[in-house]
Amino acid sequence: MDLDLLDLNPRIIAAIKKAKLKSVKEVLHFSGPDLKRLTNLSSPEVWHLLRTASLHLRGSSILTALQLHQQKERFPTQHQRLSLGCPVLDALLRGGLPLDGI
Repeated sequence: MDLDLLDLNPRIIAAIKKAKLKSVKEVLHFSGPDLKRLTNLSSPEVWHLLRTASLHLRGSSILTALQLHQQKERFPTQHQRLSLGCPVLDALLRGGLPLDGI
């Protein structure tokens, strides 16, 4: 159960389990007020729970230049063009704008 991996107060974990939520993803499906009602936690506790759960799923949000460069080597086709978000324009430009020119 990935809820046990979260760095939370045992009281918050117990309230989550009592509400029969089994995973971090299940916790994030609920809004703050819904979680407050389900778990009987205070607003700051619910906010802390949601923040901790989202950080757990997101992982490290800071990447160094070296990490970005290494990702470019692992996935070269994803780093050659910048999508415009429009399939028609992307098709016209053969996948988007070339990154070499940006």
